[in-house]
Amino acid sequence: MVKLFIFFYTIFTVKMINSILYKLFRNHRRGWDPIGEEQLKTYSSNVHLQNIDSAQLDNILKYFVNPKNKKVLDLGAGTGRHTKFFSEIGCQVDWLDVSVNMLGLAKEYVGDEKKNITFHTKHIEEVDELTGHYDLIFIRLCWYYCFNDYSFANKVMSKLDNGGILYLLTNNSKYKYQEVKIHQKIQIFLNQYFNIKIGHPHPPEGRVRKLFTKKGMKILYQKLDNDTEELILKF
Repeated sequence: MVKLFIFFYTIFTVKMINSILYKLFRNHRRGWDPIGEEQLKTYSSNVHLQNIDSAQLDNILKYFVNPKNKKVLDLGAGTGRHTKFFSEIGCQVDWLDVSVNMLGLAKEYVGDEKKNITFHTKHIEEVDELTGHYDLIFIRLCWYYCFNDYSFANKVMSKLDNGGILYLLTNNSKYKYQEVKIHQKIQIFLNQYFNIKIGHPHPPEGRVRKLFTKKGMKILYQKLDNDTEELILKF
């Protein structure tokens, strides 16, 4: 009986490893920031990092109609380039990112005085701490930072309003697979076959799509490349 308890406790602890490491060592509330000063300079000096994909956003607006005064969550918002876009078409936008350094850059870029933007310095896993629900949740290339694909998908869905739209662009585990190191391949293997996520491996091909469709979300648009998946879903 004791051995059985130890076994399940070990499995539980391993599955919680990202959450434990974050709370102990990579906690923004204790001054940790994933964006250092040198990296921040790179973001500040590279104009292309402020560019947006107009075709991508036009495609979203085919399904996210009459956006004025609707609530949008830009998750893992970074420089705020998409936050700015949604604010300029009249949405009430919540910017969320874990980096305090990036917060300063985003405020400078979008305009700190804008009354239709609210800034939240939180990890994407803390999305469930936000109040209210959203008409659109925008997640672009930050999914792999979540602690667990399954629980994070549930958190995201819990913040969508009825009829809400989810836009998701993510790489999958095939992304640059030939370039990843041995320990990263082990991380990918553990995440794919045992749902044990250590570090930031990209999700297995098709997993994220299935997580949402199995919960009843309808696919409005999908573009599936070999290593990248772009989805627009409706709740």
